[in-house]
Amino acid sequence: MEDSNKRKMKLRLKFYRNKQQPAPPDPARDPPPDPSPPDPSPPDALRSWGQSVVQTEQRMMESGLSEEEQDELHTDLEKLWVQIRIQVHKIFSEDFCPDGLRAAVDCVLDQEDVDRRWLDLPSDQVPVWRPSRTLQNHNELLQRMVRSRLRPQTKDQPKSPEETRLSSSVKQEVLRLGGVLLGDLLLLSRSVVRSYPSHMDILNHFLKLYHNMFRLRLQELTDASLDDSDRAYLLLWANHSYPQEVLLHPELRDRLKTQDLGPLLSPLVHERVQGQQLESTQGRVRRWLGKALQKEEGLWRSGGSELIDGFHFSPLALDVIQLTDGALKELKCLTPDQRPDQNRIMSEAQDFLSRYVRSLEEFLKEPHSTSASVLKAQLVCEEQLRGFVQSQEMPTSQKQSCLDSLSALRDCGYCSLTSTIRSQLKPLLSGLWTASWVSGTVPVLDQLLDFMSPELDQLQDLKPSCRQTVLTRLHQEVALRFVKNLLKSKKQSQEEQEGGASRLKADAHKLHTFFTDALPQGAACDWTTQVLGQISEVLRLQDQDLIQLELTSLIRTCPDLSAPHISRLLFLKGGQSATSIRRIKRGVEETRPPPSQTNQSPAFFSRIQVKWLHDKMARMDLTHRTAFPSLWRPLASSPAFTTTTAAAAAAPVAAVRVCVGHLRLADGANPIPVPLFSLSLPLNNQPTSGQNNHEPANLSSRARTAHLSIPG
Repeated sequence: MEDSNKRKMKLRLKFYRNKQQPAPPDPARDPPPDPSPPDPSPPDALRSWGQSVVQTEQRMMESGLSEEEQDELHTDLEKLWVQIRIQVHKIFSEDFCPDGLRAAVDCVLDQEDVDRRWLDLPSDQVPVWRPSRTLQNHNELLQRMVRSRLRPQTKDQPKSPEETRLSSSVKQEVLRLGGVLLGDLLLLSRSVVRSYPSHMDILNHFLKLYHNMFRLRLQELTDASLDDSDRAYLLLWANHSYPQEVLLHPELRDRLKTQDLGPLLSPLVHERVQGQQLESTQGRVRRWLGKALQKEEGLWRSGGSELIDGFHFSPLALDVIQLTDGALKELKCLTPDQRPDQNRIMSEAQDFLSRYVRSLEEFLKEPHSTSASVLKAQLVCEEQLRGFVQSQEMPTSQKQSCLDSLSALRDCGYCSLTSTIRSQLKPLLSGLWTASWVSGTVPVLDQLLDFMSPELDQLQDLKPSCRQTVLTRLHQEVALRFVKNLLKSKKQSQEEQEGGASRLKADAHKLHTFFTDALPQGAACDWTTQVLGQISEVLRLQDQDLIQLELTSLIRTCPDLSAPHISRLLFLKGGQSATSIRRIKRGVEETRPPPSQTNQSPAFFSRIQVKWLHDKMARMDLTHRTAFPSLWRPLASSPAFTTTTAAAAAAPVAAVRVCVGHLRLADGANPIPVPLFSLSLPLNNQPTSGQNNHEPANLSSRARTAHLSIPG
């Protein structure tokens, strides 16, 4: 009897599976339902109803149901789904009920559990409405809701005040979509998340839906023809506003999982749009900079520069910085990796600086009444542009090129503004290192200072920081003339050394005081005063160890103090033997710090050419080949002979000899290498075209002093 009832139940289940039943609702096709009854069930009632349906179906699994009971169960499931949809649709409405949504979500999860339980039974026993895929339908419903939230705006929809301030419909649409996305995510984070269990991670589920839909909408906008402004705004949202202001919103940043979202624009679309925008921006910067330079050139020829607070000023640098920096900031927002794009923009600034310098040089070739005021204003521009270039990250070669152009601009201004003073430095200081200067009977420096004072008064309308730069450089140039004249002087006795050292130290202090009073900040170049003081100590000292110590200190102050300069300084110190000179030089070179450990001092000694070797060779009386026939015999069989440099020393010459490629002076038994700077000797005895009888052929441009001639 029991077996008979089981067979009847199975037959009844098979019959209902084969019976024509209404299809389950398709969420992707059906619009939101018009519920009946109109008022949805209260949360507790909905939850109880869902549990009752689950219990009924559980009973069906265990003992079966009649045909009428199965029809009623199927109808209840459809009504239950309607109530679930109503609660989900309320998420973005004003009458949203968190408890009602939680009850609906519980019903969805219960139905998913029932679907899994039916999978454990034979397929011929499963009713037609199973699997119901309620969770999948729920997720598809959410996707349709998100699509509806980000659908294109119709003409009759009102615009927000922020949207109306934008200049194009594309910008308005992008702003609207981004605003809706952010507002909905905040609403979900504040009110909806609590209605879902944590394992569903509903906030990040919504984030993926919104992200994908926003991506599709932006893709549609990029397919249309965009002008530069629209393209820039779209890239701004894709690369800056969306990742920075939406995904990193203070209320969302700790709850959103953004690592798997991917870019808002596909790589191909992004590369295309970004390339178009970069080309447009680069062309715009080029045009802007060109117009700014043309405007400045017109001001040079019309009225010079304007005065602001009593100082000459030009707006060119500020315009250039604003234009270039604005383009760089725009690209920084528009492109995730802006380094290559930044380099292209800075290349336009690099070209501008080159044209700027050439234009100023062309202007100065002709006499203009406004030249002085123009130069003073351009020094202000140079200072501002240098600060901007140094603050930018760019390839070293590109930055150095920009700084070189600015240095040329600074040199142009300095040389023009101080040309009168500089032209008088040599004649006014020609009395340095003479007996009358050492004794103080001829006020050599005072004559120069009296001449400079009225000339420097003409720089009062130069910006203080720029005036300080000009005067500091002029201070160094005056000090440089002191050292040049010293190195050109003859060998001095101990008394002359001490007197010269004392006078040099006094004049260095007087120079310091003069430029301190002339500088706007009241601070002269202490570095220049220190250099002159150290040189005076080298002259004053007679002890070898103290001289070596002072030279080592001088090298740390002036890293460009070379071995020839040291040799010349020591040569001037009469009373020092060749052995002691070699010992001092060797000790100084052994303690010379590597370039990486030296300070960034201005060029000083490198601007002085040491010409003592010519005098040394003249003392050897090498006027004719016949003077030293053994010297030239090895050259006769050689197609060319070039000597290279070695260390130098001042020593009495006893003999001269040639070692392959090296010329050496012999002092007794100890050979002393003599430095020759790219010295070449002609093959024949006839001077080449354009040469005199005392100038070697093929003399390198770097040759300093060694002019060894072989007259025919």
